[in-house]
Amino acid sequence: MLFRSLQRQYDVALVAYGDALAISRTRSDLASEATLLQNMGISYGRSGDWDPALVKLYEAAALFEELDYRALEGETLSQIGNILKVLATRFSERGPKVRSHLSGPWTMAAPKP
Repeated sequence: MLFRSLQRQYDVALVAYGDALAISRTRSDLASEATLLQNMGISYGRSGDWDPALVKLYEAAALFEELDYRALEGETLSQIGNILKVLATRFSERGPKVRSHLSGPWTMAAPKP
């Protein structure tokens, strides 16, 4: 129940961020655009939606770099790193479990002579 409530809040936030992003783009306000993209990336990440989280954060980092906002660029790159760490941990924990259920010639085991 709590997760659904939080998910709904992220969904509402993403709609508001998206609306604000459209406005900032029509005004060519790169600083607001970068901040909104970063906020969207964080919201996607917190809701576990990794692909759009990374896309938005990469876009934000690029804009912060263009604007020479080094502190915000660094913060955004750290957020990207945090998501990649979560994903790496999940994949590394999942890999042995998947391999343990495999057998046959398609496994990574060395061929028998």
